[in-house]
Amino acid sequence: MLCEVDYLSKCPVCGHTVVQLTRIDNDDNISVVRKVNKKAKEFLTKLKNKILYEIRPINYSKTNCGKFYLNYNEFGVKKRCYSNLSTLKMGLTENKYLKINP
Repeated sequence: MLCEVDYLSKCPVCGHTVVQLTRIDNDDNISVVRKVNKKAKEFLTKLKNKILYEIRPINYSKTNCGKFYLNYNEFGVKKRCYSNLSTLKMGLTENKYLKINP
């Protein structure tokens, strides 16, 4: 069985405190329990000692990654951009009646 607890301290629409427990059993049956306001706070305090979690520190260090190339479409031809994005002519289609075509 897999469970997920969602806690919303204050709903932006109605201002209520909401706790939702979503359970998925081995047969992929989903059941949802939702509590609001005082019942939500009591429900969460009952569940707190049963919740398993792991705190992972956030790592903001730079990673070495490969080069990024942007694929784009110019006049119906697929191209790959190797330079800066300001030189792209994105969204151009060939139209012989327009005078802006080269």
